[in-house]
Amino acid sequence: MSFDDPLVADVYDPLNGTRDDLDLFRRLVERRQPKRVIDLGCGTGVLAVELAESGREVIGIDPAEAMLAIARNRPGGDRVRWIRGTRRRSTSSTSTWRS
Repeated sequence: MSFDDPLVADVYDPLNGTRDDLDLFRRLVERRQPKRVIDLGCGTGVLAVELAESGREVIGIDPAEAMLAIARNRPGGDRVRWIRGTRRRSTSSTSTWRS
């Protein structure tokens, strides 16, 4: 099984339900009130899109192109800058993106 498999990516959100696991990150962002957020391991973009809807500048980074394809097509996905990569490597640089 690979998250880069389109079949796996297609069932990821339905199998994960309400995503209560993201509550910690929601609270952290709400408490800190950053203007910019990098969602490392963004998967299908649930959290990244939610944070971008509140007016933040968001970059979503994930190594699985199939997951990013779903993220890009998610309603509100156009508000996030999507990058295929990991914390060590990405196909686009974020080095000039400072908080």
